[in-house]
Amino acid sequence: MRIRLFGDLSLTNRGEAVGLATSAAPIIGYLIVHRDRAVPRGELAGALWPERSDMRARRCLSTALWRIKSHAAMHELIDCSHHEMLRVNWRAARWVDTVMFERRASAILRTAPEMLDEVQYRQLRAAVALYRSDLMRSSDQEWAMIERQRLRHLHLDALFHLAHAAEARGDMQGAIGFGRQLSALEPLREDAHRLLMRIYVSSGNRAKAIEQYRICQGELSTELNVDPTAETQALFATIIGDAQPSVAAPEDRRAASLDALSARVRYARRAIAAADLRLVDALTLVQRAQRVADPF
Repeated sequence: MRIRLFGDLSLTNRGEAVGLATSAAPIIGYLIVHRDRAVPRGELAGALWPERSDMRARRCLSTALWRIKSHAAMHELIDCSHHEMLRVNWRAARWVDTVMFERRASAILRTAPEMLDEVQYRQLRAAVALYRSDLMRSSDQEWAMIERQRLRHLHLDALFHLAHAAEARGDMQGAIGFGRQLSALEPLREDAHRLLMRIYVSSGNRAKAIEQYRICQGELSTELNVDPTAETQALFATIIGDAQPSVAAPEDRRAASLDALSARVRYARRAIAAADLRLVDALTLVQRAQRVADPF
């Protein structure tokens, strides 16, 4: 059986699509996300039916498990051999896209991008190709949203790594492609804009580097009402001064890594501040609507 969690959860068994009951997908998804341990029935029931009492949630879980076990293609997918503990039977589930993606990407990201060999480079590209969309995009349950964000950040880091690796290999078109994917998915991520700016300059297209800075500037101004960081502005000043931007030496990788982490923290703080402003605006609109609906 092959299971895909990127996008909406789907299963195929011997190449044939498996129809899923509405209640089956979150059970399978939760057990795969928590695959490093057996999951107590009470925990799973509470996570999937948080609005119901413990007794009713457990009844819902029992009914959903019965449907899964009664399905000819899925009857061996969930290991219920221990009455109170559940886990995925990995002898039945032979391939899961999120597991393959994480294993490949996490291992290769530990190697500096310029040090990737041909096999590692191809494997990282294959891992990124597995990421068709965010994990279980239709689910708004907390556990799914947490895992969705974790894998999304891993995907963004993999794209950033690939862009650097392609640049180191002299594949400027590949580097630009990965950089543009990253920038489109995370338009407020300045390190992605800086990467594209440097690659454009290295490939002899200074106009595109300047355009990329303007895109970065516009996104930050529109979404967060802030200017680019000093690092991004300094790179832009170097580019319009018609000088080549400096390239970090191998011994500076640790400092560059710390810079990237600091940039992520700055981005997160800005994003939280912007979200707070949107929340205040939304609450204000709700309060106004309530006053209009009930003026007394």
